[in-house]
Amino acid sequence: MMKFKDHLQRNKRKYIAYSIFAALLITVFSIYLTVKITDNNPIEDAYDTRMQQNLDWYFINGTLKADAPALATLDGFLAEYVDDFFIYFACAFVLLWIANRVLHAMKKRISPDIHNTLHVLIRSIVLPIFIIAYISKFEPFTGSIIGVAATLGAAFGIAAAKSVGDLLAGLAMVFSKHHNVGDYIFIPELKIEGIVKKISVTYMTILQPNETKAVIPISKVKEHEVINIAIAEYAEDDDQHRDISDLFLYGERIAETDHVYPLKWAVHSDDSHDACVRAIEKTAKEYGPELDEPAEWRIYERDRLNRRYEIKLQVLEPEKLLTLAPDFLKSLESNYEKIK
Repeated sequence: MMKFKDHLQRNKRKYIAYSIFAALLITVFSIYLTVKITDNNPIEDAYDTRMQQNLDWYFINGTLKADAPALATLDGFLAEYVDDFFIYFACAFVLLWIANRVLHAMKKRISPDIHNTLHVLIRSIVLPIFIIAYISKFEPFTGSIIGVAATLGAAFGIAAAKSVGDLLAGLAMVFSKHHNVGDYIFIPELKIEGIVKKISVTYMTILQPNETKAVIPISKVKEHEVINIAIAEYAEDDDQHRDISDLFLYGERIAETDHVYPLKWAVHSDDSHDACVRAIEKTAKEYGPELDEPAEWRIYERDRLNRRYEIKLQVLEPEKLLTLAPDFLKSLESNYEKIK
Protein backbone atom coordinates (compact mmCIF):
# COMPACT_ATOMS: atom_id res chain seq x y z
CA MET A 1 0.00 0.00 0.00
CA MET A 2 2.85 2.36 0.87
CA LYS A 3 4.63 1.63 -2.41
CA PHE A 4 1.40 2.35 -4.31
CA LYS A 5 1.04 5.73 -2.54
CA ASP A 6 4.67 6.59 -3.27
CA HIS A 7 4.12 5.65 -6.93
CA LEU A 8 1.08 7.93 -7.12
CA GLN A 9 3.00 10.77 -5.48
CA ARG A 10 5.94 10.47 -7.89
CA ASN A 11 3.66 10.34 -10.94
CA LYS A 12 1.09 12.83 -9.72
CA ARG A 13 1.43 15.28 -12.62
CA LYS A 14 1.27 12.53 -15.21
CA TYR A 15 -1.94 11.08 -13.75
CA ILE A 16 -3.52 14.55 -13.50
CA ALA A 17 -2.78 15.13 -17.20
CA TYR A 18 -4.21 11.70 -18.07
CA SER A 19 -7.34 12.45 -16.02
CA ILE A 20 -7.92 15.80 -17.74
CA PHE A 21 -7.44 14.21 -21.17
CA ALA A 22 -9.82 11.35 -20.30
CA ALA A 23 -12.44 13.82 -18.98
CA LEU A 24 -12.24 15.90 -22.17
CA LEU A 25 -12.49 12.79 -24.34
CA ILE A 26 -15.52 11.48 -22.42
CA THR A 27 -17.20 14.90 -22.61
CA VAL A 28 -16.67 15.21 -26.37
CA PHE A 29 -17.80 11.63 -26.97
CA SER A 30 -20.93 12.16 -24.82
CA ILE A 31 -21.88 15.29 -26.79
CA TYR A 32 -21.23 13.41 -30.03
CA LEU A 33 -23.50 10.50 -29.01
CA THR A 34 -26.22 12.89 -27.86
CA VAL A 35 -26.19 14.76 -31.17
CA LYS A 36 -25.95 11.53 -33.18
CA ILE A 37 -28.81 9.71 -31.46
CA THR A 38 -31.20 12.53 -30.54
CA ASP A 39 -33.34 14.11 -33.29
CA ASN A 40 -33.95 17.86 -33.46
CA ASN A 41 -31.56 18.64 -30.63
CA PRO A 42 -30.47 22.29 -30.05
CA ILE A 43 -26.97 21.73 -31.46
CA GLU A 44 -28.29 20.20 -34.69
CA ASP A 45 -30.96 22.89 -35.11
CA ALA A 46 -28.42 25.70 -34.55
CA TYR A 47 -25.93 24.12 -37.00
CA ASP A 48 -28.48 23.52 -39.76
CA THR A 49 -29.94 27.02 -39.38
CA ARG A 50 -26.52 28.58 -39.56
CA MET A 51 -25.56 26.59 -42.66
CA GLN A 52 -28.82 27.56 -44.43
CA GLN A 53 -28.07 31.22 -43.74
CA ASN A 54 -24.50 31.05 -45.03
CA LEU A 55 -24.80 28.37 -47.73
CA ASP A 56 -28.25 29.08 -49.12
CA TRP A 57 -27.13 28.01 -52.62
CA TYR A 58 -27.15 24.41 -51.37
CA PHE A 59 -30.81 24.68 -50.40
CA ILE A 60 -34.03 25.22 -52.35
CA ASN A 61 -36.84 26.49 -50.13
CA GLY A 62 -35.14 24.94 -47.13
CA THR A 63 -34.63 21.60 -48.91
CA LEU A 64 -31.09 20.30 -49.36
CA LYS A 65 -29.87 19.95 -52.96
CA ALA A 66 -28.66 16.54 -54.16
CA ASP A 67 -25.15 17.88 -54.93
CA ALA A 68 -24.74 19.63 -51.58
CA PRO A 69 -21.59 18.73 -49.64
CA ALA A 70 -21.74 16.61 -46.50
CA LEU A 71 -21.05 19.55 -44.20
CA ALA A 72 -24.27 21.31 -45.26
CA THR A 73 -26.09 19.41 -42.48
CA LEU A 74 -24.87 18.31 -39.10
CA ASP A 75 -25.79 14.67 -39.77
CA GLY A 76 -23.78 14.71 -42.99
CA PHE A 77 -20.82 16.40 -41.30
CA LEU A 78 -20.82 13.83 -38.47
CA ALA A 79 -21.12 10.90 -40.88
CA GLU A 80 -18.39 12.16 -43.22
CA TYR A 81 -15.79 13.52 -40.84
CA VAL A 82 -16.48 12.92 -37.14
CA ASP A 83 -17.47 9.25 -37.43
CA ASP A 84 -14.31 8.53 -39.37
CA PHE A 85 -12.23 10.44 -36.82
CA PHE A 86 -13.38 8.14 -34.03
CA ILE A 87 -12.88 5.10 -36.26
CA TYR A 88 -9.33 6.17 -37.17
CA PHE A 89 -8.59 7.06 -33.55
CA ALA A 90 -9.89 3.68 -32.34
CA CYS A 91 -7.90 1.81 -34.99
CA ALA A 92 -4.68 3.63 -34.09
CA PHE A 93 -5.30 3.05 -30.37
CA VAL A 94 -6.00 -0.67 -30.83
CA LEU A 95 -2.99 -1.12 -33.13
CA LEU A 96 -0.66 0.61 -30.64
CA TRP A 97 -2.16 -1.41 -27.77
CA ILE A 98 -1.56 -4.69 -29.64
CA ALA A 99 1.99 -3.59 -30.52
CA ASN A 100 2.67 -2.71 -26.87
CA ARG A 101 1.35 -6.08 -25.70
CA VAL A 102 3.56 -7.88 -28.25
CA LEU A 103 6.60 -5.85 -27.16
CA HIS A 104 5.77 -6.56 -23.52
CA ALA A 105 5.62 -10.29 -24.26
CA MET A 106 9.01 -10.07 -26.02
CA LYS A 107 10.58 -7.95 -23.27
CA LYS A 108 12.43 -10.84 -21.64
CA ARG A 109 13.74 -12.13 -24.96
CA ILE A 110 15.18 -8.88 -26.34
CA SER A 111 17.56 -6.34 -24.87
CA PRO A 112 16.06 -3.22 -23.22
CA ASP A 113 17.59 -0.82 -25.76
CA ILE A 114 16.10 -2.75 -28.72
CA HIS A 115 12.76 -2.91 -26.89
CA ASN A 116 12.89 0.87 -26.48
CA THR A 117 13.89 1.37 -30.15
CA LEU A 118 10.97 -0.74 -31.40
CA HIS A 119 8.59 1.12 -29.09
CA VAL A 120 9.65 4.51 -30.48
CA LEU A 121 9.72 3.24 -34.08
CA ILE A 122 6.16 1.87 -33.92
CA ARG A 123 4.78 5.14 -32.57
CA SER A 124 6.73 7.15 -35.14
CA ILE A 125 5.19 5.11 -37.97
CA VAL A 126 1.62 4.36 -36.82
CA LEU A 127 0.53 7.82 -35.67
CA PRO A 128 1.63 9.76 -38.80
CA ILE A 129 -0.02 7.15 -41.07
CA PHE A 130 -3.41 7.54 -39.39
CA ILE A 131 -3.12 11.34 -39.21
CA ILE A 132 -2.31 11.59 -42.93
CA ALA A 133 -5.07 9.11 -43.80
CA TYR A 134 -7.64 11.16 -41.90
CA ILE A 135 -6.50 14.52 -43.31
CA SER A 136 -6.84 13.09 -46.83
CA LYS A 137 -10.61 12.94 -46.25
CA PHE A 138 -10.73 16.73 -46.51
CA GLU A 139 -10.11 16.54 -50.26
CA PRO A 140 -12.88 19.07 -51.13
CA PHE A 141 -10.91 21.66 -49.14
CA THR A 142 -7.52 20.74 -50.56
CA GLY A 143 -6.82 24.25 -51.86
CA SER A 144 -7.72 25.91 -48.59
CA ILE A 145 -5.85 23.31 -46.57
CA ILE A 146 -2.70 23.77 -48.67
CA GLY A 147 -2.86 27.55 -48.25
CA VAL A 148 -3.44 27.35 -44.50
CA ALA A 149 -0.84 24.60 -44.15
CA ALA A 150 1.74 26.69 -46.01
CA THR A 151 1.11 29.69 -43.73
CA LEU A 152 1.07 27.63 -40.56
CA GLY A 153 4.06 25.64 -41.77
CA ALA A 154 6.15 28.76 -42.21
CA ALA A 155 5.14 30.09 -38.79
CA PHE A 156 5.58 26.71 -37.17
CA GLY A 157 8.95 26.19 -38.82
CA ILE A 158 10.27 29.44 -37.35
CA ALA A 159 8.72 28.97 -33.91
CA ALA A 160 9.43 25.26 -33.58
CA ALA A 161 12.87 25.00 -35.17
CA LYS A 162 14.36 23.97 -31.83
CA SER A 163 11.63 21.36 -31.22
CA VAL A 164 12.21 19.86 -34.67
CA GLY A 165 15.93 19.81 -33.94
CA ASP A 166 15.22 18.02 -30.64
CA LEU A 167 13.06 15.48 -32.48
CA LEU A 168 15.79 14.72 -35.02
CA ALA A 169 18.38 14.55 -32.24
CA GLY A 170 16.12 12.12 -30.36
CA LEU A 171 15.73 9.83 -33.35
CA ALA A 172 19.49 9.88 -33.86
CA MET A 173 20.01 9.02 -30.18
CA VAL A 174 17.50 6.15 -30.24
CA PHE A 175 18.99 4.48 -33.32
CA SER A 176 22.68 5.22 -32.70
CA LYS A 177 22.56 3.27 -29.40
CA HIS A 178 25.44 5.17 -27.79
CA HIS A 179 23.44 5.08 -24.57
CA ASN A 180 21.03 2.22 -24.03
CA VAL A 181 18.20 1.63 -21.59
CA GLY A 182 19.71 0.03 -18.48
CA ASP A 183 23.13 1.71 -18.80
CA TYR A 184 24.62 3.69 -15.92
CA ILE A 185 25.75 7.09 -17.16
CA PHE A 186 27.29 10.34 -15.87
CA ILE A 187 26.61 13.84 -17.20
CA PRO A 188 29.27 15.78 -15.22
CA GLU A 189 28.32 19.30 -16.37
CA LEU A 190 24.68 18.78 -15.33
CA LYS A 191 25.74 16.93 -12.13
CA ILE A 192 23.47 14.03 -13.05
CA GLU A 193 24.21 10.33 -12.84
CA GLY A 194 22.12 7.19 -12.74
CA ILE A 195 20.46 4.42 -14.73
CA VAL A 196 18.84 5.18 -18.07
CA LYS A 197 15.22 4.08 -17.71
CA LYS A 198 13.78 5.43 -20.95
CA ILE A 199 14.94 7.06 -24.18
CA SER A 200 12.24 8.69 -26.32
CA VAL A 201 12.57 10.96 -29.34
CA THR A 202 12.44 14.07 -27.14
CA TYR A 203 13.82 13.21 -23.70
CA MET A 204 15.83 10.76 -21.60
CA THR A 205 14.72 9.59 -18.15
CA ILE A 206 17.45 8.77 -15.61
CA LEU A 207 16.91 7.14 -12.21
CA GLN A 208 19.34 8.82 -9.80
CA PRO A 209 20.89 7.42 -6.59
CA ASN A 210 18.55 9.59 -4.46
CA GLU A 211 15.61 7.69 -6.06
CA THR A 212 14.42 10.72 -8.06
CA LYS A 213 14.03 10.69 -11.85
CA ALA A 214 15.78 13.27 -14.00
CA VAL A 215 14.00 13.98 -17.28
CA ILE A 216 16.49 15.60 -19.66
CA PRO A 217 15.78 16.85 -23.22
CA ILE A 218 17.79 14.93 -25.78
CA SER A 219 19.27 18.20 -27.07
CA LYS A 220 20.79 18.80 -23.62
CA VAL A 221 22.24 15.29 -23.58
CA LYS A 222 23.89 15.84 -26.98
CA GLU A 223 25.34 19.20 -25.89
CA HIS A 224 27.21 17.76 -22.90
CA GLU A 225 29.75 15.05 -22.28
CA VAL A 226 28.11 11.77 -21.30
CA ILE A 227 30.17 9.04 -19.62
CA ASN A 228 28.78 5.53 -20.03
CA ILE A 229 30.38 3.01 -17.65
CA ALA A 230 28.83 -0.11 -19.22
CA ILE A 231 31.38 -2.54 -20.66
CA ALA A 232 29.81 -5.30 -22.77
CA GLU A 233 31.52 -8.53 -23.71
CA TYR A 234 29.99 -9.98 -26.87
CA ALA A 235 29.53 -13.70 -27.17
CA GLU A 236 30.89 -15.61 -30.13
CA ASP A 237 28.01 -16.59 -32.38
CA ASP A 238 28.35 -20.06 -33.89
CA ASP A 239 25.73 -19.28 -36.51
CA GLN A 240 27.42 -16.97 -39.03
CA HIS A 241 24.31 -16.82 -41.21
CA ARG A 242 21.82 -15.23 -38.83
CA ASP A 243 18.79 -13.62 -40.39
CA ILE A 244 18.85 -9.79 -40.43
CA SER A 245 15.49 -9.63 -38.63
CA ASP A 246 16.92 -11.85 -35.88
CA LEU A 247 19.92 -9.53 -35.60
CA PHE A 248 17.62 -6.49 -35.39
CA LEU A 249 15.37 -8.01 -32.73
CA TYR A 250 18.03 -9.57 -30.55
CA GLY A 251 21.09 -7.50 -31.44
CA GLU A 252 24.57 -8.80 -30.97
CA ARG A 253 24.80 -11.64 -28.49
CA ILE A 254 26.12 -10.20 -25.22
CA ALA A 255 27.81 -12.68 -22.92
CA GLU A 256 28.15 -10.29 -19.99
CA THR A 257 27.93 -6.58 -19.19
CA ASP A 258 29.99 -5.10 -16.37
CA HIS A 259 29.63 -1.62 -14.97
CA VAL A 260 32.84 -0.02 -13.69
CA TYR A 261 32.01 2.90 -11.40
CA PRO A 262 34.89 5.40 -10.98
CA LEU A 263 34.37 6.48 -7.36
CA LYS A 264 36.22 9.74 -6.63
CA TRP A 265 37.71 10.48 -3.19
CA ALA A 266 39.87 13.43 -2.18
CA VAL A 267 41.96 14.13 0.93
CA HIS A 268 44.23 16.97 1.96
CA SER A 269 47.67 16.68 0.39
CA ASP A 270 49.31 16.67 3.84
CA ASP A 271 47.33 13.61 5.00
CA SER A 272 49.11 10.29 5.17
CA HIS A 273 49.05 8.35 1.92
CA ASP A 274 49.57 5.06 3.81
CA ALA A 275 46.47 5.74 5.92
CA CYS A 276 44.48 6.42 2.76
CA VAL A 277 45.61 3.17 1.15
CA ARG A 278 44.80 1.17 4.30
CA ALA A 279 41.33 2.75 4.44
CA ILE A 280 40.68 1.95 0.77
CA GLU A 281 41.84 -1.66 1.13
CA LYS A 282 39.83 -2.18 4.32
CA THR A 283 36.64 -0.79 2.76
CA ALA A 284 37.20 -2.78 -0.44
CA LYS A 285 37.49 -5.95 1.63
CA GLU A 286 34.24 -5.18 3.45
CA TYR A 287 32.39 -4.72 0.16
CA GLY A 288 34.19 -7.54 -1.66
CA PRO A 289 31.13 -9.89 -1.77
CA GLU A 290 29.10 -7.20 -3.55
CA LEU A 291 31.71 -6.58 -6.25
CA ASP A 292 32.24 -8.60 -9.40
CA GLU A 293 36.00 -7.94 -9.27
CA PRO A 294 38.27 -6.72 -6.44
CA ALA A 295 38.29 -2.93 -6.17
CA GLU A 296 41.29 -1.18 -7.77
CA TRP A 297 42.53 2.32 -6.99
CA ARG A 298 44.86 4.97 -8.35
CA ILE A 299 45.85 8.58 -7.72
CA TYR A 300 44.51 10.45 -10.73
CA GLU A 301 45.34 14.00 -9.63
CA ARG A 302 47.52 15.74 -7.07
CA ASP A 303 48.22 19.39 -6.33
CA ARG A 304 49.34 21.59 -3.45
CA LEU A 305 46.00 21.31 -1.63
CA ASN A 306 44.51 17.93 -2.45
CA ARG A 307 45.33 14.38 -3.43
CA ARG A 308 42.55 12.71 -5.39
CA TYR A 309 41.96 8.96 -5.61
CA GLU A 310 39.81 7.00 -8.04
CA ILE A 311 38.44 3.62 -6.88
CA LYS A 312 36.93 1.30 -9.45
CA LEU A 313 33.83 -0.57 -8.30
CA GLN A 314 32.89 -3.28 -10.80
CA VAL A 315 29.42 -4.87 -10.68
CA LEU A 316 27.16 -6.80 -13.03
CA GLU A 317 23.87 -5.13 -12.08
CA PRO A 318 23.82 -1.32 -12.43
CA GLU A 319 21.01 -1.09 -9.85
CA LYS A 320 23.58 -2.00 -7.17
CA LEU A 321 25.47 1.20 -7.88
CA LEU A 322 22.54 3.36 -6.77
CA THR A 323 23.31 2.39 -3.16
CA LEU A 324 26.76 0.78 -3.38
CA ALA A 325 28.70 3.90 -4.42
CA PRO A 326 27.38 6.24 -1.68
CA ASP A 327 27.58 3.49 0.98
CA PHE A 328 31.15 2.61 -0.03
CA LEU A 329 32.21 6.27 0.19
CA LYS A 330 30.55 6.64 3.59
CA SER A 331 32.35 3.56 4.95
CA LEU A 332 35.62 4.75 3.40
CA GLU A 333 35.39 8.08 5.21
CA SER A 334 34.58 6.31 8.48
CA ASN A 335 37.47 3.84 8.13
CA TYR A 336 39.90 6.63 7.24
CA GLU A 337 38.95 8.65 10.32
CA LYS A 338 39.55 5.59 12.50
CA ILE A 339 42.88 4.71 10.89
CA LYS A 340 44.48 8.15 10.82
